[in-house]
Amino acid sequence: MLILGIDPGTRIIGYGIVSTEPKIKVITYGVIKTQDALPKDSKCDATTLSTRLLRSYQQILKIIKEFQPDQMAIETVFFSMDAQATIKIGEARGVALLAAAATSTPVYEYSPAEVKKSVTGNGRADKVQVAEMVKNILSLDKIPKPYDASDALAIAICHTHRIG
Repeated sequence: MLILGIDPGTRIIGYGIVSTEPKIKVITYGVIKTQDALPKDSKCDATTLSTRLLRSYQQILKIIKEFQPDQMAIETVFFSMDAQATIKIGEARGVALLAAAATSTPVYEYSPAEVKKSVTGNGRADKVQVAEMVKNILSLDKIPKPYDASDALAIAICHTHRIG
């Protein structure tokens, strides 16, 4: 089974695909940099965000079509003191969910604490601890960088633990 993990963001979206058979292993990982889609002179905030969201949707759809994951796992919105940031991340999640729906890919959601606990045993682990455990679990030579990619792999690993 192939699992696509998504770490949503408005500027950088992490993705990682793992296979569960015969044992868990990494297939691919990386990031989608949505600022690359912007014209150099872009000044309208709404246009900027809508262009980033379109780029996110197109790139996630491309990944799904290329690798054909059986399921997608995505992090739930982390509620912070910055309501605007929370809303924007929710919008980024929305386009990932739309890409999954457009390809009939089942989606499962996990909170940041669930992901951290599943991967490290500690629901309050920091990014470095999570990345180090991702490296160990997937038998990688080095920590997946940037951390958005290792977070996406952690989300996929969490899902594999949940499905057994």
